[in-house]
Amino acid sequence: MQRKFFIVIFCLFFITAKFLYSNNLINSQDSIKLDSKHKVFGSLYTGFYYSLNNNIIPKSRFEISAGLLGYTYEYSDKIKAIMCYDVTRTTSDISVNEDSTNNKHSVNFFEGSKYTAYLKQAEINWKFHKNIELSVGEILNEQFLTVQDKFWNYRYISTTYQELYRYGNPADFGARLVFKIKDIFKYNISVVNGEGPFKYQDNNSKFLVANNIEFYPSKFVFKLYADYQPPSVEPSIYKPKSAISFFVAYKTDKFRIGAEYNRVDNYNFESANDYYGGSVYSTFSLNKKYDILARYDYIKGRYDANNRISIFKENHYIIVGAQYQPVNNVFASFNIRGLFPDERYQIYINFGVKF
Repeated sequence: MQRKFFIVIFCLFFITAKFLYSNNLINSQDSIKLDSKHKVFGSLYTGFYYSLNNNIIPKSRFEISAGLLGYTYEYSDKIKAIMCYDVTRTTSDISVNEDSTNNKHSVNFFEGSKYTAYLKQAEINWKFHKNIELSVGEILNEQFLTVQDKFWNYRYISTTYQELYRYGNPADFGARLVFKIKDIFKYNISVVNGEGPFKYQDNNSKFLVANNIEFYPSKFVFKLYADYQPPSVEPSIYKPKSAISFFVAYKTDKFRIGAEYNRVDNYNFESANDYYGGSVYSTFSLNKKYDILARYDYIKGRYDANNRISIFKENHYIIVGAQYQPVNNVFASFNIRGLFPDERYQIYINFGVKF
């Protein structure tokens, strides 16, 4: 029965991809250009998974992982503004501690939609010198979004390591100063609230300070990121939180491979609550339409992406699949995923469009 089901799903995947290509339903533009100053951009990522065993609930489902819509306006070649909305599950984790008498407490709350629209980016960029740029507002996190995410380039399939395992926030409110030498070297320092896009700044105004260095010699990429944030309260049970990551990659026209090491110390400001691990991902392009992709994640200490997977001391996560691109910015992928040692196996069919 399962074999017949897989055959049906596999056939539907390629029929749909061929239909998109033969009918040329989507144009090949990266964005809708209103004129030289205005630009609308967006993306939609959706898919279906089926679990090969019964320890994932629900065992199968259709889902939307992203629905993004943004707008950019350029006032001049030195100043521009970006505003972007995304959808996600915005409800924060809720925990209740028992009192000194161990009495139980009941909690009522409204969870809200798992697809709530939220402001992901609201940024003003001012390039006041040919090598220096200032960004203020709600800025994207350069911990993983601006380099690793673009190099991996399969966000519609899965986000990269640090975003998937929640090593940092995708965006935050603050300011960033960037120093750049052509397309070879980049250094920036950011000061942000530290709570991410869904929470206010803490009452004692403890900021997160981040440094990021990028180097692009020839076909290589080197990136080093580090941040530091003190706890919002002073008791000794809370410790400063810090994160560090290193990324190295190599890319040609048909092949690319990247590797990253990531670590967070005192997660949630809890002493010795440390997580670390790494990721290796690679792609080989058969031609302009077909890619073969593979990824391996080593997770030490924590894994609860999307609250689907239990927390273990050590995990190994693998993605192997293929991508078909019928026209520019329209993607379809058939991929298989596995988590060890819990032996959770899933078959995914993912679709993505960008404009």
